[in-house]
Amino acid sequence: MAIVDRIVDEGGEVFNVKAYGARGDGATDDTAAIQAAINAATAAETLPTTDPDYPYRRLGRGGIVFFPPGEYAIRAPGLELPRTKTLALVGSGPGATSITATTGALSSATPLVRWTFTSNQQVEYFRMEGLTLARSDEGPVLVYSMPTDNVVFERLLLAVFRHVYFRAATSTGSAETVRISGALSCHFEDISVFGGGTGFVLNRSSHCLIQNFRTDIDSSLAAGMRIIGGGNHVLSDIRIEATSGGPGIQLEGGTSNVQIHGAYFEGKKTNPQINVDDASNITILHPALALPSVAASGLRLSASARNVRVIGGLVNDFTQQAGAVAIKVENGARLLLVERMAINHPSNPSANPAGNVEIGATATGIRVQVYDARAGYTEHVFTSTS
Repeated sequence: MAIVDRIVDEGGEVFNVKAYGARGDGATDDTAAIQAAINAATAAETLPTTDPDYPYRRLGRGGIVFFPPGEYAIRAPGLELPRTKTLALVGSGPGATSITATTGALSSATPLVRWTFTSNQQVEYFRMEGLTLARSDEGPVLVYSMPTDNVVFERLLLAVFRHVYFRAATSTGSAETVRISGALSCHFEDISVFGGGTGFVLNRSSHCLIQNFRTDIDSSLAAGMRIIGGGNHVLSDIRIEATSGGPGIQLEGGTSNVQIHGAYFEGKKTNPQINVDDASNITILHPALALPSVAASGLRLSASARNVRVIGGLVNDFTQQAGAVAIKVENGARLLLVERMAINHPSNPSANPAGNVEIGATATGIRVQVYDARAGYTEHVFTSTS
């Protein structure tokens, strides 16, 4: 502690929140102390690298705000992150360091952590790592959003979120636990979300990587993840435990050029598990779908879906619930190719896979190739009539 205090006193680049008065005991209001550390880190000058081959020579200002193990209680108005470069919030691990708001500490519309803008500003090279951000009631946990979401790309540039757990109260409403708007080339890795209407929203963003993402505990969310507009994203190793009846992953708002590599769905009430709404040029590799115990679908293409390709994967139809289908293509959808997908009926090996594929009469350019996993992997091919 003495070494960290000395670095802070001399204007170093690591700012220990406890040196600014934070207690981390779960009871003391640490809002002002943490905000003071953030403000000090924002004002600190960092030295740009002199290496001509280093790609980020425009690092500018910012420092590392460090959270030792503990539970840091937050109250109104929450924590505000400034427009800066290279600022980092670093904890001792999601299981060791938490930033929390108890019930009633914040209004339902006030985020636990937020960026606030008064004009078209930009944040670069932000990093958040090794933290739990939690609130006991319903409401947003992390929000990066321009006023009224009238954003353009490149407002959040090259940010990294790694080993972070976001938690809010269980909800079936419209609250969003994490909302990121206008991100470019951002990286979300080892992210867990519990609670909220929708766990994670990526809005009007471009060239982002979401890797090793999971929702926690059955039915804590109304919906898992929504990708709205923008595109050129890669989603890798996604696990949706279960929602309370909404989609697991939803692609909408004209998003395009999205790749999903390995997505696992437990099923239960999640409906649909992958929902390609108003989206195009989508590639889904080796999904693991589980039809829930309600009349729902594993993969759904709406009338606005265009050019979707699914390669491999498995659908487990555990309950054979009436109305549940593995692949549902609605009227108007165009260009779907499903190759080498296996359908498994553990409770009824003789069930016909035909009951798991539904293609609208006016869908065009549809070809679905599935194999019956419990009958020698017999091939079944379904096509649109036009």
